[in-house]
Amino acid sequence: MSTKEISGQTNKATAVTTSRMRNVLLRGTLVLSSVLVALMMAEGMVRIFLPQTVSVPWWDEMDGVMAPRPNLRGRIAVPGTFDTTMSYNSQRFRGLREYSQTPANRGNAHSNSG
Repeated sequence: MSTKEISGQTNKATAVTTSRMRNVLLRGTLVLSSVLVALMMAEGMVRIFLPQTVSVPWWDEMDGVMAPRPNLRGRIAVPGTFDTTMSYNSQRFRGLREYSQTPANRGNAHSNSG
C-alpha cells in the first residue's frame, strides 16, 4: 500500500467523521429548538386559557403569627374597587419612617419636684 492510498483513505475517513458529527449536531440543534418552541407554545396556551394572578408574598409567619415582610413596597389594586400603594419599613410597620426602640424623652411628667 502506497502512502498516497493511505492518505486518501485517511481523508475519506475524516470526511465521513466530520459529516456524521455535522449531522448529529444539526439533529441535536433541531431537537432542542423543537422542545423550546413547544414549551413556549405551552406557556402561551396556559397564559391565554388559564391566567394566573401574580401576587407578591406580603406576609411571613413568625411564631404562628402572620406579619408583613420588612422593607416591602408595592401596589394593591382591584379594578373598579380600589387601588392603593403599601409600604412597610424594616421594623414591619406601615410607612417609610423608622422608629427608635426607646421612646424619646419628652420631659419628666412624673418627676418629684417639690
